[in-house]
Amino acid sequence: MQERGVKRIVCQSSLGVGDSRGRLGFLYNFFVIPLFLRNLFADKAVQETIIRETALDWVIVRPTALTNGPRKGVYRVGSGIGHWFFLTKISRADTSDFMLKQLAGNTYLRQTPSLAY
Repeated sequence: MQERGVKRIVCQSSLGVGDSRGRLGFLYNFFVIPLFLRNLFADKAVQETIIRETALDWVIVRPTALTNGPRKGVYRVGSGIGHWFFLTKISRADTSDFMLKQLAGNTYLRQTPSLAY
């Protein structure tokens, strides 16, 4: 990317990676991730580390459980999203909406904002 003059990357990771670990709800925290998604979440952690170490402008987006619902355009963004027991969700359409806004915005530059309704 740097060789081609690309200055920014907006990456989708997941709530439950890095410092948001344990915030995807009871079912995901204790069953789904450890039994089925352990390697995927380990890969996402490595991906985040690699991106952080670049000289690029980056935003790593951490949506909660994804749905196929419509874009609402209204969602919560921040670092304190999620809960150890309750599952929160967001549509893929709203995740995309947020990610596209990060191509030009600087509010979350070099941060890992989480997304949920």
